[in-house]
Amino acid sequence: MSRLHLYITFLITVILPTFLLTLILAFYLPEVKLVETEAQTHQLLIKMGVSCLLLLSMLWGLLYRRFNHRFYLPLLLLRETVRDIAQEKKPKDLDLSTASDQSIQEIQISLQHIAATHGATQQKLAELEITSTTLVAKSITEQKQNQTELHHLWAAIEFTSDIMLLTDASGRILYLNPSFQKVTFFSRDEIIGFPPYRLIQRKSRLHSFRQIRKCLSKKNIWQGILHCYCKNKRLIILSCSITPIFGPDGSTVRYVITGSDVTSAKKRESQVQQAHKLEALGTLSAGIAHDFNNILGSIIGYTELAMDDIPQSGLTHSNLEQVLVASFRARDLVAQILTFSRQSGTEKIPLHIQSLIKETVKLIQSSIPGVRIQLDLEHDTDMILADPISIHQLIANLCTNAAQAMKQQGNLKISLGNISIDQNFVQKYPALKPGNHIKLSISDKGAGIPGEIIDKIFDPFFSTREVGENVGLGLSVVHGIVQKHDGLTVVKSTHQQGSCFEIYFPSLRLSKESLTEYLFSKIKQ
Repeated sequence: MSRLHLYITFLITVILPTFLLTLILAFYLPEVKLVETEAQTHQLLIKMGVSCLLLLSMLWGLLYRRFNHRFYLPLLLLRETVRDIAQEKKPKDLDLSTASDQSIQEIQISLQHIAATHGATQQKLAELEITSTTLVAKSITEQKQNQTELHHLWAAIEFTSDIMLLTDASGRILYLNPSFQKVTFFSRDEIIGFPPYRLIQRKSRLHSFRQIRKCLSKKNIWQGILHCYCKNKRLIILSCSITPIFGPDGSTVRYVITGSDVTSAKKRESQVQQAHKLEALGTLSAGIAHDFNNILGSIIGYTELAMDDIPQSGLTHSNLEQVLVASFRARDLVAQILTFSRQSGTEKIPLHIQSLIKETVKLIQSSIPGVRIQLDLEHDTDMILADPISIHQLIANLCTNAAQAMKQQGNLKISLGNISIDQNFVQKYPALKPGNHIKLSISDKGAGIPGEIIDKIFDPFFSTREVGENVGLGLSVVHGIVQKHDGLTVVKSTHQQGSCFEIYFPSLRLSKESLTEYLFSKIKQ
């Protein structure tokens, strides 16, 4: 374009004026020769100027039209096309066929290509915008789905019945779920930032900590049982697992602790084990008692025959009497063993035990004069199907044991009433069945029973008394009688505050007609 401008400028400023001047001089040259006066000279100059102007106007109009058509209009169209493309508008159709400059024609070809591809470009831009919108919508949908999944995961952690803790690499608690607070009664502010091993029972803390650290140091998952204290100092048993969480470099960054309260399950398991142990012990003792009873029968029989053959005033007769007394005591002990093992045959009848309790208290009150017995008996308690002699022995043994725990002084309370056993109570004590029961409670204010031996008190001949004091089968016989009557014995004791024995018997609800029929059937038998 710069060369074109140079040619046009040279044409207008040099060639065109020279050509016009030469043409005019040639036209008016004859008249120049005839000029004689100054007036004629002026007149000739005016004619020459007018002729020059007219000729110059005609040439300029011709040149302007040609220049405008060949150069200016194509340049103007190029400018508008470039502006439309810059403003992302669809350009007009280009017609630069009249342009004489090669550069303009090259620009024409480029712009025509741009114009031809402008629609496709716009379509691709529209498709790209649609694709971008689709990707954004898909990203938002995935983000919402991830948020929903995270919300569900968070809800599962928050509302699970198992406890869950999250700690950092050093073992300090970062998070705890509501179940942990519900089980231990600790709030978040009381636990966050502290290591969880502080909750472990002190006597097992060091051993448990060593086992856990040894397992986690090998990047393994630890599983086991932990005895932990709640905020109210209650000891609970947790079945726990500790899982390490590793970072990108393989180092441990977090620990997840999950667990469940198995205190009740362990207690039921202990009760079942205790029942099996006593049952096995009862079977063993029953076999020994039967054989020993046969031997005692021979001893008593031959002793009585020997006493009949000798004078009663002699020393030998007196010695045989002592042998006979000892044999009778051994027979009573065998009877207790058989009662404990539930091998002895007893007759069960429908029984209101209020009167039996009162009668038993009157009999044993003289043997424990320093103990004041308080009775709290409901008058409308249900009947039970029981052996009166066994129930009498049960009450007597429990009262005697309580008096010895109080050192033969203090208050002893006996309570009796109806109670309804629900499914929750049965889950805690599987030996019972849901329904109506009567509850016999005998409580004292003695020294209490230490927690470490409370599971052993029903073992035969187990005792915490001094050597030489009376020991025997007291509580073992109680346990055997209760088991024989399909009942349950629950012991509650606090050290130095006393003990309470709760006995549950299934109720026997009979109308007067049913009771009469039952008694007549027994009489006929």
